[in-house]
Amino acid sequence: MENNERDSLEKNKRGSTGEEPIIYRGWKAMPFVIAALVFHIPIVQQQTFVVFQAIQSNRRLGKTSFQIPAASYTVFLMLAMSIWIPIYDRLLVPFLQWLTGKEGGITLLQRIGIGIFLSVIAMLVVSGFVEGHRRTIGLTKPIPGIQTRGDISSMSSFWLAPQLTLTGLLKRSPQLAKSSYTASNSRKT
Repeated sequence: MENNERDSLEKNKRGSTGEEPIIYRGWKAMPFVIAALVFHIPIVQQQTFVVFQAIQSNRRLGKTSFQIPAASYTVFLMLAMSIWIPIYDRLLVPFLQWLTGKEGGITLLQRIGIGIFLSVIAMLVVSGFVEGHRRTIGLTKPIPGIQTRGDISSMSSFWLAPQLTLTGLLKRSPQLAKSSYTASNSRKT
């Protein structure tokens, strides 16, 4: 083939403007999509399981008869995420930039990987500990008046706050990295 024909075929493959077609750019983002799935499945599972744990825990506020709704415990997750963003942006990223000498401190994939690793640790260690504690108390010291032993634990549902706070912190780091990746690789219009 002559150079003109090869150039013509390459131009047709890339489009009339010479830019990559959208489908090629989409394939480049597949590692981030897969990483997002691996990360979000345990996070979503944990958020729904927390509601189940809260339902089976003592949700009374002090000695009153007022019960906190089970789904409202996710506010700890939201508060942790809201507090973590400025700390991450103003303190952690500049420190990592100073430490590594690179713009952004560490690569986006490293941020996502660290977030995934720490979320697995948080889910296995913290959530596992809290659920084990809730089950043990539910079987040994159930709330008086409950017919079936182990149905509702006398453990305070505020034991769920540390795992939700940690999840909120860990959820934000990979999401910020994915947002940065999307912003840096989107087409400028």
